[in-house]
Amino acid sequence: MASNTFPSTTQLTDCRFFYNGSCKNEATNNNAKKCNFRHCEIAKQTENKCLQWPNECKNVDCNYRHPAEKKQNIVTQPQPGGLITFFWDIENCPVPRDCDAFEVIQRVRDLFVHKSGLREDAFNCYYDTKMISDFMRQHLMLGNVNTIDVPQFNKAGAALHLQRH
Repeated sequence: MASNTFPSTTQLTDCRFFYNGSCKNEATNNNAKKCNFRHCEIAKQTENKCLQWPNECKNVDCNYRHPAEKKQNIVTQPQPGGLITFFWDIENCPVPRDCDAFEVIQRVRDLFVHKSGLREDAFNCYYDTKMISDFMRQHLMLGNVNTIDVPQFNKAGAALHLQRH
């Protein structure tokens, strides 16, 4: 580069969409490049990562790859004693065929309440009473779940109800 300033980290980082041929911001014959990430044809032809990237290499035209740094997933732990409320749209997230509702409820509670130290505020299940069997209703009752009838005039009745409340 002619300037004494270095390109930004974004400008030095390879565009992953460019490598798979799907960057919508790539330069065309008539338009200037709009993408903020690096598009290097030579680097695209190799699988080798630049050994000096990301700490030292500041060359936009480097012949080697400058992949984006992997972001570490930071999982925040729930605060013990905090409250959790469950909202279950059973029609769009049904009970697996090889399980019963009571078993699913207990597994969810075990994972989110007992093992995490949270306290359950409520466990709500949304469904159209015409679409759920008596057997299913009994198991929801056994699981101490609040059942909310959502008459279904369309496929997403329970989901629409959840969005409104």
